[in-house]
Amino acid sequence: MKNYLLYTFTLITFLFSCQSKKENSNVNTKKEIVWTDVKVVPYLNKNEIYDRMIHEPEILDIQDEKDTTAKRSVIIDFYTSDSEDFSKSYKDTIFNCKANLHHPDSLTITIGYRNLVSADGLLIDVNKEKFTTKPYYHADVSKKKEKVKSIVLKQELRLDKANYKVGDSIFGRLYFYTMNISNKQDTTYFRGKGTFMTKIK
Repeated sequence: MKNYLLYTFTLITFLFSCQSKKENSNVNTKKEIVWTDVKVVPYLNKNEIYDRMIHEPEILDIQDEKDTTAKRSVIIDFYTSDSEDFSKSYKDTIFNCKANLHHPDSLTITIGYRNLVSADGLLIDVNKEKFTTKPYYHADVSKKKEKVKSIVLKQELRLDKANYKVGDSIFGRLYFYTMNISNKQDTTYFRGKGTFMTKIK
């Protein structure tokens, strides 16, 4: 009887362990690139926040040419945390926005800031009305970039059009929540919400 109970207990423990490993495996194999539908809002540029932005000077990267006529291209609250608890996170708001067109329905939007030493921000790749986000941080821009695994937890993007051409203005609103895992298995969480406008190049 004791042997039967021991065998039963061992079998249950083994099955539970297998299930637990399977669940953990599912977590660790989340797709790095997640494509989400872009929501097109034709009258997005009528939002009053853009009226505020055109009355504020642009935040320029250190290598950008000085342009006193440039207007604010992005207003965003960008949070960085070493855990999912953002109550003690680092908040940054010093960014600019640039957009580069690859094809009529494919572009990259960069919300970031670079000084002489470091660079940080968010890359938004848009392709055929779908998009994905990837935050980045380079402590020393003179060194080779460390490869990190970026996992999207949640992302939302609204744009004023589905297709653009060079010279067009682009208006957008964004929410993102992602995690980066370094080669050393250090995990950093990023979360942000903001509004941007810029010219397509």
